[in-house]
Amino acid sequence: MFERLPLPEPSAPIAVATDGNAQYRDGLAKVYCEPCIDYGCVVKQRKENRLVGVSREIIWGNPLPEAISTSIVEGFNNKIRQRISRFGRKTASFTKKITAYIGALNMFQFMSNFIDAKKSTTSAMREGVTDHVWTWGEFLNYSIQL
Repeated sequence: MFERLPLPEPSAPIAVATDGNAQYRDGLAKVYCEPCIDYGCVVKQRKENRLVGVSREIIWGNPLPEAISTSIVEGFNNKIRQRISRFGRKTASFTKKITAYIGALNMFQFMSNFIDAKKSTTSAMREGVTDHVWTWGEFLNYSIQL
């Protein structure tokens, strides 16, 4: 799990922000020790299906209150819903098998990391995984030796 990401330490904690779902707190507690994480939570208050307020809560550590935000992940989830119809809300494009969802998400992740270039570079290039922007032809014809 931590091959590319260094393990957090109390002197260099990771910063995590989530919504108010308690499952995140339980999951993070199982993976990280409390001094190794700056964890904050964004809680949205709704009234009659309308957003009426947003509060930021510090759960563990010392996250900066202005850094407690889920907007990047919400934007990424929106991008997934826009580009993969089976992940959209209330859509007629549904899939009956979980393997099809996994395959669609894997294709999307590959495209986002290797093909979708921003300013002539991709996420995989910035991380040193590849040295060029891939094409779909290159991906579809790539052979892995097992």
